[in-house]
Amino acid sequence: MVVLAALVASTPSMAWTHPLALGLVELTERGGGLVAVSLRVSGTEQQGHAVTLGPPAGCALVGPMSERPGSDGWEASGLWRCPRGLRGATMTVRGLEGSEVQFITRVRLADGTLTEARLDDHQRAFAVPSRARTSTVAWSYLRMGARHIAEGADHLAFLACLALWVGRARGIVAAVTGFTLGHSVTLALAATETVRAPSRPVEACVALSVLLLALEVARGAPAPKGAWWMAAGFGLLHGMGFASALRDIGLPRDATATALVAFNAGVELGQVAFVGLALAAAWAARRAGMDTSRARRWVADAAGAWAVMLLLQRV
Repeated sequence: MVVLAALVASTPSMAWTHPLALGLVELTERGGGLVAVSLRVSGTEQQGHAVTLGPPAGCALVGPMSERPGSDGWEASGLWRCPRGLRGATMTVRGLEGSEVQFITRVRLADGTLTEARLDDHQRAFAVPSRARTSTVAWSYLRMGARHIAEGADHLAFLACLALWVGRARGIVAAVTGFTLGHSVTLALAATETVRAPSRPVEACVALSVLLLALEVARGAPAPKGAWWMAAGFGLLHGMGFASALRDIGLPRDATATALVAFNAGVELGQVAFVGLALAAAWAARRAGMDTSRARRWVADAAGAWAVMLLLQRV
């Protein structure tokens, strides 16, 4: 105990100079050039009331900041409009002069990049890196692509009907490859705005493609030879649908090719996983002696009815 007391007494910086208030600044890029701004301060003394964070050069505040008391401090939130984004921007937190407030700043860009810094009376400014790290962009857009296909029930319904229509494992591989080639082309062209198409008619045509394929499956007619060419044609259409989602997310200016390739790779990984699960389920059903023709008809009917509903919503 004596040793501990002597240690504390001999290190006043540990015992007495802890910050009386802690703060968090969060900036999150949204679509349309908007940035969500949040400031929170908590601590034994409410020194944070004088803290302000103005928008950097090229950005403007959208309406006044909204302030409200918190459970142990205060909070403020608002929006900035930054047409060129936050990358490369330098921001200064004012009101830290002479205080013991410490701020953690956290900036989340549209491409998933996360930047953090610590600010206090001695370090009041922070800068967002001007270039995105390739590995960070690739991983972020890979996950976005996989999530998009996992949540894109219309694309998954098309893949399910395509697998049922072709039937044979080798033919399914060829058809999915053709579908991949097709949508990779239009995804690249549309995402980079080389080709433009209104999203609503494209989404309606995607639903129509599911309906047409479901009708073929319900008829029970085998897929013709060279069906992968037809799958590639449908892929051109679905690629426009993927591109509309990618435009909503946005592409980083200095890593466009990386983001595009990674997003497409994520879509492909999602497709492969889904088709693999479907083939495994079909194999298990056959092993169990189930009537697969009836299951095939159920899938076709459900996909067709759902496609009609989507088509009516999108027309």
